[in-house]
Amino acid sequence: MPPLSLFRLGPAVVLLHGFGDTGDMWAPLAADLAKDHTVVVPGAGHWLMEEAPGPTIKAIRDFLPK
Repeated sequence: MPPLSLFRLGPAVVLLHGFGDTGDMWAPLAADLAKDHTVVVPGAGHWLMEEAPGPTIKAIRDFLPK
């Protein structure tokens, strides 16, 4: 998955991966939840990327609808 994947429909769910994993781990669940939820799957910015895109928590907060 890219650094931030978003699937919009219904109530929001944010799926965060743990240390040593990637957002790809959520792909099957995200696909199922996306049938009736807004699913946000952010990457931590440190895996398979040349450099981190910035503070992850702030980026997620700024991205999510108010």
